Amino acid sequence: MGAPLHDPDFYDEDGNVILCAQDVLFKVHRSRLTRTSIVFKSMFELPLNEDDDAEGSSDVRPIMLNDEAEEIRALLWALHVLPHEVTALFQEPANEAACLKFLRLSLVAHKYEVEHMDRWALDTVFTFLNNIPFNLTRILIHKLISVALLCAPDEMSMVEDIIRAALDMGRAELPVVLSAAEALGLSSLAGYAYVRTLTQGRWLRDPKLPLQIRTNLLAGYHAFTELWLEISRAPPTIQRHQCVHLGPCLWMWGEIWRESILSPDVHNLQPADVLGKLRAIKTCGPFLKERSGTWPEKGGQLIFVCRSGAVAVLDDRINDIESKLVQYFRLPPDAEGDEPGV
Repeated sequence: MGAPLHDPDFYDEDGNVILCAQDVLFKVHRSRLTRTSIVFKSMFELPLNEDDDAEGSSDVRPIMLNDEAEEIRALLWALHVLPHEVTALFQEPANEAACLKFLRLSLVAHKYEVEHMDRWALDTVFTFLNNIPFNLTRILIHKLISVALLCAPDEMSMVEDIIRAALDMGRAELPVVLSAAEALGLSSLAGYAYVRTLTQGRWLRDPKLPLQIRTNLLAGYHAFTELWLEISRAPPTIQRHQCVHLGPCLWMWGEIWRESILSPDVHNLQPADVLGKLRAIKTCGPFLKERSGTWPEKGGQLIFVCRSGAVAVLDDRINDIESKLVQYFRLPPDAEGDEPGV
């Protein structure tokens, strides 16, 4: 290991404390650190040796930090940055390097308890990622999720929305998102990515997917095909029924259901695309068209109130499935040793 190098931007000759991170030396003014960081303030309040060999007094006796050099560099940049530099930063096109810089800043600011800076840095990343102006790489996705989990767990829904939007816009790869969501415990995002991967149809032999994830996808395929067989046998019961013609409308709902599941918009979707099929029913021809029959009142139509109830019960079923998506991609405990998909 070579001798530590002076950081080109943050080694001030008139500084009075020397820090070292990953063999990079930073010489700064102690007051810059203690003014905003509770941790640094507590550190420097400890009794100091009066000799010339005190820790932090020279290049050979720096204060050793267990951080990445880029993280400390990001923190010192934030403590020294001038207003016009911040303005210029937001006027430039967003890129991955800028996002990673602010994610590092959020992480190190959280560690050293720099007031408000961790959330400001993360909010800046959210601003950069508005409308997803560039592709989200594996490194950026992992960093975004891990930093948000630590620094702003209440903002995880925003993080998931950003990544889902990136998937929808083709600016993130499904295998990358799926692996990250599984590794970092984001069950909602993992479920969404599993379904997207499953309905994409090219996952079984995708070398980018680990064997365990492909096994989970096989389990999901089996679970969803079985679920659709169960759902398609009979129309879901309309719970919010406000129609006085209950019998005729329920009979008509059964007819509409049978025609809807056989319509091309629904039938042509993959067997495992249960959510897609349920959504397609609400917009397919048999569901939307007006009907007449031999019923003495209202011509046997599924009147608007009943149609609204049918939409509501379909939405309820969709929401119920979405609330536990990732569970469909888990083998039951007694099947862990069996062959996948059996």
